[in-house]
Amino acid sequence: MNQLKTVPSSQTEQKLPEEKLWYAVIVQAFTDAAYAGNRRDPLYAKREAIEWMNTQGKDFKLVFHYAGYEAEYAMRKVRKLLTLVKYQITEIQTAILTNKKPQSKPSERYKLSF
Repeated sequence: MNQLKTVPSSQTEQKLPEEKLWYAVIVQAFTDAAYAGNRRDPLYAKREAIEWMNTQGKDFKLVFHYAGYEAEYAMRKVRKLLTLVKYQITEIQTAILTNKKPQSKPSERYKLSF
């Protein structure tokens, strides 16, 4: 997250507690979006975080603004980050979210032959 430009300020200026809070919201969204496991509840959070970052609506812009970041710059960076594999939902994760069992190829060992 330190790659984002802040609203012009000096390097010695301390962030306000409110800015730290909104920064934590951004960090949590990226943490949720990068979830690599297969537990259902975190996968719901991953899907919501990715959707929130993809839509880049008014609340997205406000969160970055409240955290002290330029919204337009943040939007460009987020679009680029979302192309990384760790921010994609895998086939297995999709199957878990849709309550479907992932398809697996039958093994030759377990085929019945008569």
